[in-house]
Amino acid sequence: MIFAARKGCTVKRVEDAGGHPKKRSEMAFLDNIKFKPKMLGLFLFIGLVPLVIVAVISINKAEDAIMAESFNKLEVAREIKTERITDHFNMIYKNLSSYAANSAVVQAMQRFDYAFITGGTKGAE
Repeated sequence: MIFAARKGCTVKRVEDAGGHPKKRSEMAFLDNIKFKPKMLGLFLFIGLVPLVIVAVISINKAEDAIMAESFNKLEVAREIKTERITDHFNMIYKNLSSYAANSAVVQAMQRFDYAFITGGTKGAE
């Protein structure tokens, strides 16, 4: 393979002292690009790399904040539902206590119990 370097408008063959073509360096692809596009690419690279890094960090922090807020909302909803269920059972307990203290309800329950044991209303006839 023969590699050439640009010098002005002419192309010159690059050889070592023995007349053999020189090995191409790893950055030789940049030799064929003009100065303005090289600088534009360099400035874009220098500007975009920090922007991408900041964007990734911001996205991670925003995701963590959203997750924390969601968990907090779920915990609050759990506490509210627990309180509502506890209040419901307390209300049922109070109703049962008031029914148990009512003599008419106690008599009716005793009659229902007797009717159940004796076979219902058919046995009372």
